[in-house]
Amino acid sequence: MNRIQKIASYTKGSKVVCDIGCDHAYTLLYAIQLYGVEYGIAADIAIGPLQNAKKTIEENHLTQKIKTILSDGFTSIEDFFDTAILSGMGGILICDILEKSLSKIKGKRLIIEANNDTYRIRKFLFEHGFHLVEEDAIYDHEKYYEIGVYEEGVKNYNSLDIQYGPILLEKRPPAFREYYTKKKEFLISILPNIRNKEEKKKKELLLKELNHILKV
Repeated sequence: MNRIQKIASYTKGSKVVCDIGCDHAYTLLYAIQLYGVEYGIAADIAIGPLQNAKKTIEENHLTQKIKTILSDGFTSIEDFFDTAILSGMGGILICDILEKSLSKIKGKRLIIEANNDTYRIRKFLFEHGFHLVEEDAIYDHEKYYEIGVYEEGVKNYNSLDIQYGPILLEKRPPAFREYYTKKKEFLISILPNIRNKEEKKKKELLLKELNHILKV
């Protein structure tokens, strides 16, 4: 299962899914064809991706099932949706989009996959009354991805939960183990060459942390 298919799988049980930054709308295509989603909203800030989305929608005869909207994040979304997808963007950008539309995401299920800084998204959503209900890590075309599914509700999370993901720490899926094992091995290889004491101490603490999360 690739990244897009994995994201789409988390839409099961949803009725209307809004995909922010929809690109080619493949995620909504899978959501409707494979996971029982009734209707999709494909939103993007740029005309080019929306044209790509429209082509995908037309080619798959889904013009009555997926609506396209030119929108900066959720700004122009007025239609009902119960689930939102934000993927393929940086963590800082995703947090910015969410912060601008806190009233619109209230009570929604959020499926989020960031290109980087996933810990920022966890921290932001935990602080704004969301908790993780699903979390997984995968490799797709040799690139590592973490996908989180959030719903409203407060739970107690610690700093490790924010940094690495509470469910990922609990389940430690293969991609998660592989990714952080590589990080650990890299740290071990460079530690003998670090002369700066402060920098070396930071790296040693990180290595200790990685050993802990990998249960070594």
